[in-house]
Amino acid sequence: MSSQLKVQWRGLCTAQGDPHYFQSTSLTDSDSQASTVSGLRGVRSGDLMKRSLITFLFFLVFAIPSFAASPLASGRGGPFFEFHTNSLSSFDPDIEGNALVVGGVGFGAAGKKFRIGGGGGGGFLWDASSDVSFGMGYGGVIAEYEVTHWLSTAILIGGGGYAIAKILSETETQTTFEKVSSGGFVLFYPQVNIEVPLKGFMSLTGKIGYFLPNNSRLHSFTVGLALLFGKL
Repeated sequence: MSSQLKVQWRGLCTAQGDPHYFQSTSLTDSDSQASTVSGLRGVRSGDLMKRSLITFLFFLVFAIPSFAASPLASGRGGPFFEFHTNSLSSFDPDIEGNALVVGGVGFGAAGKKFRIGGGGGGGFLWDASSDVSFGMGYGGVIAEYEVTHWLSTAILIGGGGYAIAKILSETETQTTFEKVSSGGFVLFYPQVNIEVPLKGFMSLTGKIGYFLPNNSRLHSFTVGLALLFGKL
């Protein structure tokens, strides 16, 4: 006999007009209750990492070769990760942790000093509270200007979205979430890049930026590293 897991999501539902409205969804697993619970927990933790990895693999496999093969003089790109220094405690004092984003970029030369391309990534919480679920993603167009051979400035203009929830209770048969905040945003993301050439067409780039969406609670200074392939 198949087992059933009932998941309750608690949040504000304006359509119902009741701040304590519960929306429930039933999931059925024909194999076992344990596999259903394991799969649900994977959505909360492992799937965020998988989505992040898929994001930068997409850019690595598709975006980077397309720039290199374009009519532009040259191109390059690769994966990156970035750490957001501001915590998410502004959403809720009980929430701990900082956003860590994994993604990819690709761009080509559009002049002697100017480059244009695109990039994006997916984020999860680093050193998070055990009772918090978080996800964030963004992408957009990147314009970069070379100040000197090892220093450049860049800005990403695009958008994304995020969701934060608290785990109120968890048993073998039921997990109850409380929605804290979610939504989309428009993003302006200026950065300064310091490049260190490596062997061949590889380079390691240190990134310092300010994440500036139209949601002040997500504003943050960022630091990160990118491993780039190609030549400009």
